[in-house]
Amino acid sequence: TPNGGFEWFGRGQGDLCLTAYGLLQFKDMARVHDVDPKLLERTTRWLLARQNSDGSWHPTNRGEQASQAVVLETTAYIGWAVANSPALDPNARQRLIAFLSNQSPYQIDSPYTLALVLQALRSLDPQHAQLSTFRARLVSLQQQTEDGAGWWNRASAGRTLFLGHGPVAVVETTALAVLALHDD
Repeated sequence: TPNGGFEWFGRGQGDLCLTAYGLLQFKDMARVHDVDPKLLERTTRWLLARQNSDGSWHPTNRGEQASQAVVLETTAYIGWAVANSPALDPNARQRLIAFLSNQSPYQIDSPYTLALVLQALRSLDPQHAQLSTFRARLVSLQQQTEDGAGWWNRASAGRTLFLGHGPVAVVETTALAVLALHDD
């Protein structure tokens, strides 16, 4: 968009989560193909300029009052995207880690939310003291079919950050959980 973020239809204000998604995709692509480093830096700076003083981000373009869970999901997703950027100054990093760390994994019933928080914390601080607790809580919410196949349900009537619901949300949640539990 003209103001720097990515938006579903290229008009209006950029969408925070879609911009974070684009940043993650371009960072992955940069591992195997040339990507303009200025694009990565500009996108990261656009996201960081929208961080709240408490370390969080509030979702944009959702058309709803953001619940605490949606703010946590949005913050974790963007935190994951900007985690390894040199543009993330130490103070902003600490506020972000503090915001995510102040969440009790046992008060989060959504595997989707837990997976995002775990992935963000792991990316921001691979030695973070709460990683094993978040990991154990996420594993405890895994469901299994009769033949032993594991999966995670969204555990919420709401849509995912990318508007998935029903079976799509189950696939998205399971993919995020597997990514979060995977040791690099």
